[in-house]
Amino acid sequence: MKVDTRHPGSRPVNLGKIRLRRFVPQVAAGRRLVLRRNAVDLADLVKPPTGSTQGFISPDLNANLVVKSGYKVSLAADAAAGTSNIGSSPVCGNAVTQPVSSYYAKANPVTPGGTGTRYFATDTRGTIWQDSTGAVANPITNAAGVPAASTAPVQ
Repeated sequence: MKVDTRHPGSRPVNLGKIRLRRFVPQVAAGRRLVLRRNAVDLADLVKPPTGSTQGFISPDLNANLVVKSGYKVSLAADAAAGTSNIGSSPVCGNAVTQPVSSYYAKANPVTPGGTGTRYFATDTRGTIWQDSTGAVANPITNAAGVPAASTAPVQ
């Protein structure tokens, strides 16, 4: 990967994790606050923001449960306690599904044992989890931070 050395902050970027962030500056008690909005539908991430012609993800991932490489891929609100609605629509100039404070994304094989043998999921924390016995639960971990016995991080 080529890095532009003319700019001191330049460094390679890992595009393996895509997060939609919408920063909303607010002034409260003399401090600048930043809110983070997370999409809950792939259809919202494929929409280009105002002033652009490209969305945040590839156009072939244009809807929840779309099939990609033998897996059904989708995005949803994290079912963990404390997940809340953040802001409102529109976001980036587009009408979207209500953004939330924490997301859950999964990829399940279309044909278990045929198109894939593992189930995958991630959430706002960024760890990719796998399970070979069935879909990774939403939320991935319980209130104590423990996943199901058959669910483990990808290493």
